Amino acid sequence: MEYNSTLSLTLSKLISKLIQSFPNINLSSFLSTCDREVRINQRADDIKRREKFSKLKKSKNTNFTKVNVINESDVTLPPEIYEILSKDTNHALGGTPNVYNMLAKFEKFYNRWAEHASAEGMDTLSMLEIKHRLDVEFHSLRKHLQSLPK
Repeated sequence: MEYNSTLSLTLSKLISKLIQSFPNINLSSFLSTCDREVRINQRADDIKRREKFSKLKKSKNTNFTKVNVINESDVTLPPEIYEILSKDTNHALGGTPNVYNMLAKFEKFYNRWAEHASAEGMDTLSMLEIKHRLDVEFHSLRKHLQSLPK
């Protein structure tokens, strides 16, 4: 919601500057054309989103294994959040992760950690051993995620 209001504010500022710079320009037809083009271009995506949402609303599968949620933060979570988080991996929040994005995050994590470890004086072979273990854990997670029902 905040993104939409920021976008609207930005568009309003741009339109004001256009009017100030070109007082004789007919913006209403230009804006109508832009609006129509965006709606046409987004129509297929809007339909897909509505279909996905409709399927999600219909599939209220309550067969899941509860997992224990351990909150190690100082933030108190409402009971509704605990309920959502306690559902098993077949009910993952946000869907199944993109493996390539995960790999990139693992690599980024390792690179930042390696800089720190190097600055602390860790030897290269120990760092490579940890890199290898991280790679093994990544592939273990990837295989587990791919084995889950879609």
